[in-house]
Amino acid sequence: MISLATRIGVEAAVRLLRGVDLVIGRRPTEDLVVMISRQHRTTSGDFARIRKEIARASPSTRVVVLNHRSTRNPFIEAARILQQTRLLGAARAAVVDTYIIPVSVLRPRPHRPVVQIWHASGAIKRFGVASVGTDEGASPAVARGMRMHRGYSAIVAGGPDAAAEFRAGFGVPAEVVVETGQPRHDRLGDPEHWEGAMRRLRASYPDLVGRGGIVVYAPTMRRNAAIRWELLSAALQDAGYTPVICRHPLDGRTAIHGPGVVDGSAVATSDWLAVADHLVTDYSALAFDSVARDIPTWLFTYDIDDYRRSPGLFTDPTADLVPITSTSPADLVARIARHDASGSPEAVAIWDRLRAGHWAVTDGLATRRLVGLLGLAPDAVPPHPSGAA
Repeated sequence: MISLATRIGVEAAVRLLRGVDLVIGRRPTEDLVVMISRQHRTTSGDFARIRKEIARASPSTRVVVLNHRSTRNPFIEAARILQQTRLLGAARAAVVDTYIIPVSVLRPRPHRPVVQIWHASGAIKRFGVASVGTDEGASPAVARGMRMHRGYSAIVAGGPDAAAEFRAGFGVPAEVVVETGQPRHDRLGDPEHWEGAMRRLRASYPDLVGRGGIVVYAPTMRRNAAIRWELLSAALQDAGYTPVICRHPLDGRTAIHGPGVVDGSAVATSDWLAVADHLVTDYSALAFDSVARDIPTWLFTYDIDDYRRSPGLFTDPTADLVPITSTSPADLVARIARHDASGSPEAVAIWDRLRAGHWAVTDGLATRRLVGLLGLAPDAVPPHPSGAA
């Protein structure tokens, strides 16, 4: 239970930020779009694509990208919040891919759209408002005091299941989530993106490119534990596969070493989708991007009881995705081998369902629609017919 001191501290911080906003944030609106991420240190492919489309649709508009990956340094975080507040005060529109404190805490500006593009195609595990009160989520008082995920004029999604997950995770009415597709759908559907991924893989792993039997294991991060990859890796090698282990970028606990094991962290995990014969994950939304590329995708959920408790699950793989899910390394590898030998219609049906629910918009125009939501594109394309936008 949150202490009275914490509640008072949250309320004081909110009041202070709103006071600061009155001093530095209330500026005349400029022809400016600010894009803010707490997920990345450098400009993401999604933000780069949006910036390019804004330049095409509205050449006079200035774009500022703030790559403010989270730190534990309160002074750095405070300085960043002040910078975000100042730029948001002048911007005609904003794009975010994570929770950004000033967007949610400060009172909305009339006629300034703020679009949340999120950094994943959906969610298996609960996040945001849906995880409040669990060990991994915020406390109810902090979530309420910090107005968690308020302030969005639109949240973009790529299919009906993703839209439902986003409505729950962001705690917003149905009309706020629009199925226009996400910039990531355009990016991951672009052949040039995969040509770049192959170049990066050839540079870092020249002996692997072109080899068959590559199984990429890319689990979500465990907050207070290393991932248990050793038994799965051994079972894959015994069956003749090459295991590539990809740690979450924020995972500082997991060490990857040993004969026959490839540490995949020299490139982005998503780059491995260019060469993977199979992907194994667990509760990661990478599964949706993998099935969109027709990669056989499996879920290794050895600690599912922990995730049921915290942060909770939108989809319980052991109940809803049974043909592609196992808690046993040997059983999972046996399923992979059976699929390679004779196919698995039940698994294919699950992959088709995941693709339809999260990657229904594949026309390559999601970024143009997004720029239209920002009020910058006189030639904005209409909503995708599969969406409810």
